[in-house]
Amino acid sequence: MTLLPAGDGVKTVYVRFKDAAGNISDPVSASITVITTKPTGTIAFTTPNPSNLPYAVMTLSATSANGQVTQMRFSRDGVNYLAFEPYATTKSMTLLPAGEGVKTVYVRFRDVIGNVSDPISASITVDTTQPTGTIAFSTPNPTTSATGTLELTATDASGVTQMQFSTNGVNYLPFEPFGATRDVALALGVNNISVRFKDAAGNVSTAVSATITRNP
Repeated sequence: MTLLPAGDGVKTVYVRFKDAAGNISDPVSASITVITTKPTGTIAFTTPNPSNLPYAVMTLSATSANGQVTQMRFSRDGVNYLAFEPYATTKSMTLLPAGEGVKTVYVRFRDVIGNVSDPISASITVDTTQPTGTIAFSTPNPTTSATGTLELTATDASGVTQMQFSTNGVNYLPFEPFGATRDVALALGVNNISVRFKDAAGNVSTAVSATITRNP
């Protein structure tokens, strides 16, 4: 039986019965709720973006007109979807295709009635390439100064955000914000200063170093 009026809402059907003698029953009825509105939702990466990891963690939220979103399914290309799985507010997923570049994850939500949302997506950039950089003293070499000034350059597709220094090439100070210059204390004799750069994805460069001699 077609339910009227058309559209979402509570639909009620009434029936009356007649027996062989012509007696007609009082009306009896049954109601059903029709909801054809698609669920809506959001998807966002909690993994830092850009990232140097082959997987990412996402947070998800979804609502339905009937208040019951029960399932979700994912795709890495917006065409081929994995099987529906129970709805959850977090999801960890391997990013494909493998390698560097922008990776997009799509999700569709399904409610208890069977309505499926339109695709929703989020993108993250994978960067596994180490930064490169240079270090040099602008202070005359040799010097009698107790302080030397370093000039630093560094490049990376994701942007260089931090640097860390060492006076022996083994034990490094904590990372600090990247800067184009840096003053360092000089001990008497030969000073060899090493630096490593870190990009926004967390990749750390190979150390580069510069040497200066401080005379008495």
